[in-house]
Amino acid sequence: MNPEIGRYLEGRLLVTQNLIKTVYDYALGQGKDVVAEVQGRELVFHADEPNGPGFLRVLPAELWLTLSFPRGGEIPDPLKRLKGPRGARLHTLVRDSSELDLYLRRMIDAAYAQEG
Repeated sequence: MNPEIGRYLEGRLLVTQNLIKTVYDYALGQGKDVVAEVQGRELVFHADEPNGPGFLRVLPAELWLTLSFPRGGEIPDPLKRLKGPRGARLHTLVRDSSELDLYLRRMIDAAYAQEG
């Protein structure tokens, strides 16, 4: 893990750290070209070089994460789990690693496919 990411995890509750690590592992597993970087308070995942909004952004809170999809309006979401106005960055809350179910993982896959 990148030292910058390690510092990003410091001082957070273990529950939140584990959620971040779960998302981190899954997002990096999308392809060999995925790069993670810290931008302010968010952990951002990009395909290739870090530029633009990325395909997935993670904003941790005390006991949950907000997963944001910069191009979320283009991701299929028949269950309407993503919130926010269409055309803007859509997001969802994750409170437990079990919430990273197949549905949400497919959304991450679709977001990565759009970026690549």
